[in-house]
Amino acid sequence: MGCTASQLMDEVTVSRCKQRRSFMKKAVQARHHLAAAHSDYLRSLRNTGSAFTNFSDFLSLSIVHSHQFSSPVFLRSFQSPPISTNTTDTVSSPLQTNNKGEEGKSAFAPSTPMSKRTSQSSSSVWNWEEYYPPSPPGSDFFDGLNERREKEHVDHHLPVPEEDDDSEEEVGSFFDRYSRTTGSSKMTSPSSSEFLNMRRAKATPPPVSESKGEEAGMMRAAFGYRNLKEITEALEENFVKAASAGRGVLGLLNANHCSTLERLLAWEKKLFKEVKAREELKLKHGKKLSQLHSQEHTGKNVDKLNKTKASVNRMQSLILVTSQAVSATSSAIIGVRDGEFRPEIFQLCSGFYEMWRSMKQSHEIQNHIVQQAVHRLVLHSDNSGHLRDYSTSDMHRQATCDLESALADWHSSFTQMVKFHKDYIRALHAWLELTQIQVTNLPIDTSDSSLLVSLCEEWRQILDRLPDTVAAESIGSFKNMIHSISVKQAEEMKIKKRMETYSKEVERKTLSMRRIENKLRRQYSNFSDTPTDDPLKESKLEIASCKRKVEDEMARYRKAVKVSREVSMNNIQTGLPGIFQSIQAFSDLSTDAFQKLNTFK
Repeated sequence: MGCTASQLMDEVTVSRCKQRRSFMKKAVQARHHLAAAHSDYLRSLRNTGSAFTNFSDFLSLSIVHSHQFSSPVFLRSFQSPPISTNTTDTVSSPLQTNNKGEEGKSAFAPSTPMSKRTSQSSSSVWNWEEYYPPSPPGSDFFDGLNERREKEHVDHHLPVPEEDDDSEEEVGSFFDRYSRTTGSSKMTSPSSSEFLNMRRAKATPPPVSESKGEEAGMMRAAFGYRNLKEITEALEENFVKAASAGRGVLGLLNANHCSTLERLLAWEKKLFKEVKAREELKLKHGKKLSQLHSQEHTGKNVDKLNKTKASVNRMQSLILVTSQAVSATSSAIIGVRDGEFRPEIFQLCSGFYEMWRSMKQSHEIQNHIVQQAVHRLVLHSDNSGHLRDYSTSDMHRQATCDLESALADWHSSFTQMVKFHKDYIRALHAWLELTQIQVTNLPIDTSDSSLLVSLCEEWRQILDRLPDTVAAESIGSFKNMIHSISVKQAEEMKIKKRMETYSKEVERKTLSMRRIENKLRRQYSNFSDTPTDDPLKESKLEIASCKRKVEDEMARYRKAVKVSREVSMNNIQTGLPGIFQSIQAFSDLSTDAFQKLNTFK
């Protein structure tokens, strides 16, 4: 029995049907994994965009334009007003700041002077509160800032004129006239409509063709952002668009195509059983036929000879029945393949083309924004040119960890999506090639299936040529950069915690020394002579030692804050362009590849 089964499995037709069943099973599994990975990839795009935006909330990075100091229109967009210490004063105009030469003054200076806070706590033995960062600006500052932004909203959206000498003189004269009248109670400068008419009369731009509209929009977008927050918001918007572009393919993978593959797998299992049964009957029939020939040659036992003939005739009938079943099952598979599977494959190919074409547009905009704007990012500085100290909060650290996690999911889902896509097409191509070989004696038409085999062959080769490794490595590299930022932030927060511990120890020992000092003062008040030795000398030395520890930790803390901020900016400027450059190249090549595949229809 074992030899018969072994011979049966070695039979070519049975082995081929077994391979067909195996490849279709792999295709069904790969489709399931591809749909799941595709869904994860779309979700990771949205999560990555959201994580970028949340991460940028805690980084004070502004964009410096090359023409920032030549055009008054752009100068007003990137300038912050000086903050008055009087809470009743309103925020001064940025144009007045220009006349005073205070271009570098930041809008986030503390609303209360440091000297005022120092004088309030002068009664303490040691003013350790000075070591904490200044308090945020008050509500009066934001009220004035909102008024200034409302005034600038109209001018910010006016079209920028061509950079000729006449237009610059005209704009300059307008802002000079505006700045001279800001001190009065009523402004005598022309309205925004008059200013717009004056600029249009000087230079009317030519109409922009539709082919150049997208490029012009990307140019305006790249130079219209003022800080990292606005950049990441634009990136998130295009991440959402790219994710939305993949919903069509996800629907195709999970709809009729899924049930078609399941039915093909069921038919392949049935075909394998029927072919196996037919070939098993053929082997038994061959043995019985040999036995019959042997009995006919001897011519001795007639009853035994008749019994063998009946068995041979019965096996021939069973072989005919099983052959008809094999033919029917094979015809059913061919019908599903050519009638349902083939249109779905072409539809899926078109869906991938539309998806990558839309993703290409979104990633092109992202890449253009990043390439033009990220290298212009600078850390906020104070008037003396020193970098501001923005300490890392718990929310900032969590946002960094969330970004690292989102990038890890993006990297994982991208690699899984590409892997299962390749596995799926390879399994389909191998199965289609085997369906070209007949399992019955009936003639079959292979013209339609040959085109499908050629399509899957080209599809498989295209997937092997795509630079998915480069794109995955760029995402992974940037994830590692964000991890290094997280490590620096952890070190910073560790130093901060140690500094706060020493500060509390100083406060505790200072209060204890005060109580002892007051107690000794009351004891010695009844005596005319006071002791020459200071009984609190040891306590004062301990406090002085703790103060030095706090000062040392404060120096380390300020350095750690500066390092974490600089590492954040450098890693963003270094790693962010590489991601969108590689993902744009991948989407671009994918678009061209699937466009070529659509020519097989």
